[in-house]
Amino acid sequence: MSYSGPHSISVLTNNSFHGTLPVDWKKLKDVKEIKVDMNTITGGLPTDWSMGNDLKNTIEHLDLSDNTISGALPSSWSKLTGLTFLSVAGNGLSGGYPEAWSQMTALKTLDLGRNGLNGAVPTAFPASLEDLHLDHNSFTGALPLGLSLLTSLKLLNVKGNGLVGAIPGSYSELTNLDTFDASDNLITGWIPASLASMTALTKLLVNNNDLDGPLPLEFSTLSSLDTLNISDNTISGNLLPEWSGMISLRILHLDNNVLTGTLPPSYGGLADLTTLYGDTGKSTKIYLLAPYLLHGVG
Repeated sequence: MSYSGPHSISVLTNNSFHGTLPVDWKKLKDVKEIKVDMNTITGGLPTDWSMGNDLKNTIEHLDLSDNTISGALPSSWSKLTGLTFLSVAGNGLSGGYPEAWSQMTALKTLDLGRNGLNGAVPTAFPASLEDLHLDHNSFTGALPLGLSLLTSLKLLNVKGNGLVGAIPGSYSELTNLDTFDASDNLITGWIPASLASMTALTKLLVNNNDLDGPLPLEFSTLSSLDTLNISDNTISGNLLPEWSGMISLRILHLDNNVLTGTLPPSYGGLADLTTLYGDTGKSTKIYLLAPYLLHGVG
């Protein structure tokens, strides 16, 4: 028995559907999009969805996020080679990442966030990937050098894991990266000056780690940077007048570090800067920066 149906069954989003995902959906024909996010679906991810020649050959967009699905990521889904979007975020999935998923060569967005996945941060992703969400899991170990090979990445989110070690300087090769969020981990070392080569970067979030050392002078060339959050670390030294070269900067979080000195008058030229968090943790609306003591910002 086979099923024919519409190109999308996205009407299942945000309801109160419960029970398990039907194994027989593998027989769906001509369906390009399945969205059953924001329900109360239980059970595991059906391994059989990658079998046969119906759903496997047509599905492009699969959103199962924000349910109560449990179990492992099925290695057999590597055969869903037409997928461009896959989200299983906000479930109760556990275990590791199947390296076979690198065979999903059309995949652009992969959201595994807000689960219980564990082990080392994986690197076996398809080269086509643009948005990678690994946030709020239980990944441990260091940020792997292998992620620097994913040169199509525009977003990399590893927030809220148990990551240690330094930020690899080789991530400077991710020149298409728009957003890098490595906040809420245990990352150590200096912020690599080489990240200044990420000229497309608009958001850099490394707050709430164990970073130290000085502010990188080279960041003055990040003219597209909109948001920089380095709060809740132990970064030291003075603010750099050269950072006025970050001409698109709108939000700057510096609170809860060991920075000293004065606010450089050159920051008065940052016309888009609207919010500065200093060591007091108080938000300040910036219209024209004067050289107040950093600890006096408020």
